[in-house]
Amino acid sequence: MKNKSELNVQVDYHESTSRQNKAAKRWNTTVEELPIGDFVCEHQVAVEYKTMPDFISSVMDGRLKEESLNQMEVFPHHYVMVEGNIDATLKQLRYTNVSFTKNQYNGAITSLLQYTKVIHATNEHHAFELMDSLFHKCLDGKDRTIHKVTKYGNNPCLNYIASIPQIGEDTASWIVNQYEPKKLSDLLDIGYDELTNVKGISDKKANKIIEYLK
Repeated sequence: MKNKSELNVQVDYHESTSRQNKAAKRWNTTVEELPIGDFVCEHQVAVEYKTMPDFISSVMDGRLKEESLNQMEVFPHHYVMVEGNIDATLKQLRYTNVSFTKNQYNGAITSLLQYTKVIHATNEHHAFELMDSLFHKCLDGKDRTIHKVTKYGNNPCLNYIASIPQIGEDTASWIVNQYEPKKLSDLLDIGYDELTNVKGISDKKANKIIEYLK
């Protein structure tokens, strides 16, 4: 396992000065404009870092879904870090024009967990402690996989749809062949009507797939 000082981490230039400085104290860092992720370690581990207000904003405008799907496509290890307390943040939002509920928050978290990993941190210091441990464990060479995910082909859309319970490879192939999605984010454009237009997909299957795509 590499020592802390040996880890090379790219930091997106949009990150605050405080986070850039904290990163520089822990790892060998370069600050640059990153197309995907906020912190990328050794081109293997990507973390999309969100404070709770930013998390809520990105859920409401749809950014988070695309950002996290893009991470999944490019990096073998991909995470969303959420810093802060949802109840305290919602209490603050009562005095603004922003309308967001605990149910919406829970829905966003459980949706993310269908295809990526979410880490909660109580504050910025805690977030960096978690990221440091995460980077080391992802890169130490130990196999911590509980089960292997079946890879049906080179198209990530095929593999993702086929992995949905009770869907399988044949149904996934029908969808991919008809709409030709290339990236996981392309699946966001496939709705209920498109799915039911695919021969062999019932209303029940379409609803099941939509449940995992949203």
